[in-house]
Amino acid sequence: MNVDIIRERLKRCKSPKEDTMEEIQLFNFENNVCGIINSVINSHQPVMIRDKGKFLVKIVPISYPEQESWLGCMRGKGKITEDILSPAEDTDNWKVLSE
Repeated sequence: MNVDIIRERLKRCKSPKEDTMEEIQLFNFENNVCGIINSVINSHQPVMIRDKGKFLVKIVPISYPEQESWLGCMRGKGKITEDILSPAEDTDNWKVLSE
């Protein structure tokens, strides 16, 4: 089985939410392992491998969870207990302000 034929079959598969998926004979899988794996990776569609009418293996693409942004990761964790606008020290002690 040609790799292009496999890609075409995977493209014709229905949406991943439905229970239909590509089925490939073990003999064809053995001859085109790399092509089938690349097709699964690119199409994000699982493939079932069968031999003599029995399903042997299901090849499923790995889905990685989206990494959360570090921005805002501490939101709601801190607590303001005192005045944050006034200077921490008396302004008379600051040389810059006394000039």
